[in-house]
Amino acid sequence: MNDYTWVTRPGRLVRYVGRNPLVRPSDRLEAWTVLIAVVVAILTIPFAAAIGTALHDQQVQLSVSQVAGRHTVAATVIADGALDAQPGGARFGTPIRWSVGTTSHTGWLNGTDQLQAGDTATVWVDDHGNQVGPPLSREQASIVAVGTAALTWLVVVAVLYAAVRVFRWRLDLIRSAEWSREWENFDRDGNGRRKHRHT
Repeated sequence: MNDYTWVTRPGRLVRYVGRNPLVRPSDRLEAWTVLIAVVVAILTIPFAAAIGTALHDQQVQLSVSQVAGRHTVAATVIADGALDAQPGGARFGTPIRWSVGTTSHTGWLNGTDQLQAGDTATVWVDDHGNQVGPPLSREQASIVAVGTAALTWLVVVAVLYAAVRVFRWRLDLIRSAEWSREWENFDRDGNGRRKHRHT
């Protein structure tokens, strides 16, 4: 059974954080700790969303900058592609050459197609003719922003959960010690001597 099943029962939670005289102080302290952790987790949501929004704006600006400063050129394959086996599947590394203005450039093209010498391929370059990756798309910018916001919130929740678990473990140790002392006191007579039981 989940240790925190009782958290999902509002009535029971109210009894723990209320003034019920039968509730142990440690139980009440644990309930308040869990309640505070839940509130903090909820309050963290807008902060995580703000981080995601700021990152999205930054990524969109980067995308616009890359789109403006990158373009494709035709490149010529100068040798047959070499197989580069990877866990995700077979890929090929192909040496290519292209020209921007009067300057010739060479580089490598990695992809799933096996190209032969003399084939034509498309490569992304910057304004100086240097090989670069394709520009960041707006969809990718959104994915990065949403993923970062979600990861930020999950990290906070994980830290809160771990803190509550550790705190509950400490309370369990205290409760266990108190329970042992209560049994020892119960097992003694009015003069402080252990009771004798007849079989």
